[in-house]
Amino acid sequence: MPHVKPAARPWHLWPVALAAVAVFAALAVDYLLVRLGFETHVALVLAGAQADLGAHPLWVAVGWGATVWAGLVGAVMLMAREDGAAVALAFAFLGAVAVSGHVLASLPAPLTLDAVRSEGGALAALAAFSLLVWLYARVQKQRGVLT
Repeated sequence: MPHVKPAARPWHLWPVALAAVAVFAALAVDYLLVRLGFETHVALVLAGAQADLGAHPLWVAVGWGATVWAGLVGAVMLMAREDGAAVALAFAFLGAVAVSGHVLASLPAPLTLDAVRSEGGALAALAAFSLLVWLYARVQKQRGVLT
């Protein structure tokens, strides 16, 4: 198969890739602090939320891990202009949707706007961010920027 010359790097690739790396790196730090049991961080993160992380099903933990680690790998791949970035970011998006869906579905009825904002707002924003970065990577792959 002949080597295909990649399309020119658009000016917006670096800002988008850097934003994605920053967000997913912050999530990776949060993930590690919670998983390693740093009490102060866990108390801050879970203030007002369910304090027992083990109360969630296994698939939620898998979704959270997929969001964090696939997102970070995908963001770094996007920065390196690797075409696998779109696949990794798709996994990050699917993980974010799964976790957001679980959290929103487990809120007590009746749902209030305040409850959705406090419990699911950040997760919904993460799912939206993951979606936008994944779609961006897909478009750049289709344009030949990612090879």
